[in-house]
Amino acid sequence: MVGVSRPVILDYFGPSIGFKAQLIRENPDQWRFGNLMMGLGAIIVAVGVVIFTLTLRPRTENKRLFLTAVACTGSISLAATYWMIVSYNRSVLPPLVTAKSIRLPDWTWPAFNILMPLGIVLLGFIIRQRYSKWGGGLIMAIEVISVATQQIIMQDIIPGTHFLPLLIAGISLLIFGGVENTQNPVRMT
Repeated sequence: MVGVSRPVILDYFGPSIGFKAQLIRENPDQWRFGNLMMGLGAIIVAVGVVIFTLTLRPRTENKRLFLTAVACTGSISLAATYWMIVSYNRSVLPPLVTAKSIRLPDWTWPAFNILMPLGIVLLGFIIRQRYSKWGGGLIMAIEVISVATQQIIMQDIIPGTHFLPLLIAGISLLIFGGVENTQNPVRMT
């Protein structure tokens, strides 16, 4: 029986640059495929948030909630675009070139490491206010705690971290999408 190994993309985060280069050299196809899928996942998330915001607009008269949804959409869309660029470059460049230039310049990383968590927290806030108090609170808590913990421990954030709160958001919207949260309404001003 052949053992199943962990995807290279999961082992990439945290270790030293030399170890990262070795992982990429030994598994170039897996590296390309993993990055392409992570970039595609980010684009799917952005499309989903755009659709959510477009469907929310006619269903709410609350301008602040809608503006929060627009900010959420902008934040996640910019982060997803940035991550798709990173993922695309990592998947098309030769593995040895990628291994030598593992990261983009440090000043560009806030484009993902700040915008994606911000967008997810805003999405959690919208879900908490409009649909599910517990679902929205869980989304915000998981995102903030996981991002802060990883930043403190690894000085990096694993991009796949964001998919759990987004999965919870999707499940919350599937379950509560047609039911407004009347226990915690947002007042119009």
